[in-house]
Amino acid sequence: MKNFLHKIISVFISHILFGISLNAQDWQWAVGSKGYQFDYANNIVTDSKGNVYISGYFTSPNFSFGSLKISNRGNEDGFLAKFDEYGNCIWLIGFGGEENDRPSSMAIYNDTLFVVGYTESKPAYFGDKQISATQGSDIFFAVVSTKDGSVLRLYSFAGDGYEDALTIFALSSKDIYIGGEFSGKTFNLGDYQLKNFNYDSQYQGLSDGFIARINSNGQVFWALSFGGVGNDRINRIIATQSIPSAPINIYFLGTYNSNKIVVGKDTLVNWGYSDVFLGKMNEAQVGLKETPNVLWGRAISGTDKEYPTDLAFDFNGLLCVAGEFQSPSLKFGNIEIVNKGSYDIFFAKYDGDGNPYIAFSIGGEADDYAKRIIPDNKGNIYLGGYFASSSLAFDTIVVYNRTASQAFSDVYVAKLNIDNKFVWVRTAGGDKEDQSFAIAVDAQDNVYQTGNFESKDMFFKSFDLFNYGYSNVFLAKINPKLIADVPDVNSDGIVLSPNPCQKFLTIEVNQSKKASDVEIFDILGRKVIAHNLHKGNVISLEAIPSGLYFLRYSSRIFPFVKE
Repeated sequence: MKNFLHKIISVFISHILFGISLNAQDWQWAVGSKGYQFDYANNIVTDSKGNVYISGYFTSPNFSFGSLKISNRGNEDGFLAKFDEYGNCIWLIGFGGEENDRPSSMAIYNDTLFVVGYTESKPAYFGDKQISATQGSDIFFAVVSTKDGSVLRLYSFAGDGYEDALTIFALSSKDIYIGGEFSGKTFNLGDYQLKNFNYDSQYQGLSDGFIARINSNGQVFWALSFGGVGNDRINRIIATQSIPSAPINIYFLGTYNSNKIVVGKDTLVNWGYSDVFLGKMNEAQVGLKETPNVLWGRAISGTDKEYPTDLAFDFNGLLCVAGEFQSPSLKFGNIEIVNKGSYDIFFAKYDGDGNPYIAFSIGGEADDYAKRIIPDNKGNIYLGGYFASSSLAFDTIVVYNRTASQAFSDVYVAKLNIDNKFVWVRTAGGDKEDQSFAIAVDAQDNVYQTGNFESKDMFFKSFDLFNYGYSNVFLAKINPKLIADVPDVNSDGIVLSPNPCQKFLTIEVNQSKKASDVEIFDILGRKVIAHNLHKGNVISLEAIPSGLYFLRYSSRIFPFVKE
């Protein structure tokens, strides 16, 4: 004890003389909604002016951000909200009717938002406009002004079953791509009628995937479907064009439960319950009503369940794919990755010809999910989602779940550099289930994350959001300038943040470090807190007064300040 006290005094004197190195606060702000039932956010985009837009749905009778409030017309209503760079809600709109109405995906081009989803209501109201579902659910396509949230135009696409648009990508106002699924015998998109693979068969009622190109006036240029005897869908679409007059390359990601599916000239076989397919098509004649050429299809296969969630290009033009899988192993061509628990995260890169470049998995003993991958303008890729495992390793960076013993989820954002190495990971959460389905990056490389939280308090390092009901919506911002000079794993293998801190201290540990016990001592060398990292990496400091403290981990001493 005497030697340890001398060590603390030595560390204390050195930091008084030379200054305590304080970790910056990387979560810059977080805002939450107010509602008393089930409210969720599932999409986010940013504009060139630093504004942020999120969409989702709510079941609460009233739903609000700050002083802005909307009311529910029925069961599930959709919402769309705009925030400035400081987290202030600029406008908030709701849409829907007496049944379930959800936005599924959102894109932005210049000063216009394009929102797609499904409606079951008869009618569903979108500002001063309305549509009515014909049978089951219909797809809506809303064109919304970013200035004030007014609905400029509204269109619907219907069939004789259930239809949903799961993804939208806007290359311009004339080149908008939507994809999703339809379960009826036929599905009408403008002048095009798609016929379900299971039309008049014993498998009637199962869904096929579809892709269509439209413009901001709701005109449909072409539409095509993909499907087999099972449930199949398109989950994500992206498109690229080198110059305005050049052909457009369209890449799409989907799920197929069918025993096989045909993508262009490639027949893809299903090896389990649900497999993933990746495809490319080319619009050789831009601007004409001509169905594109499907160039190739690739299967991502396992013996159980796997689901794709996002698609993006990296700095080198490689196609990035993310999702989750339950199969013992997952094959990307000749590359195979292994599952460590229940659902694990998968990430892979392909070249333009569909050849796999790299693939890896991230996971623990419980369910872990990747929901979005977003590139920045410096060659980095950001991965976002949520995890229920007690800990999760991103290369050598290990993060811990705040409720490891109960298997509730925390949310995460991870940064992958151009060399395919993770450089930092940030987490947030509380004592219940917290989930994130979307992240975005603005022109200044600020990272935004949105989702929903069931925890009574959701903690973002030194501040928290209060839950008013069962599930509230959150929006949070990570400023990379605040963490650029602060290594996520230092030479001693541990980082304390924030430092100074207030109610809570987060500990991030290098994977190579095996110790799990930490102790906190005051300036007199008295042990005030003992903690095991297997119980979580966030320590409550509410029982100790403000002052200078020292954390001991694996025989090393780390100073921090509680304000």
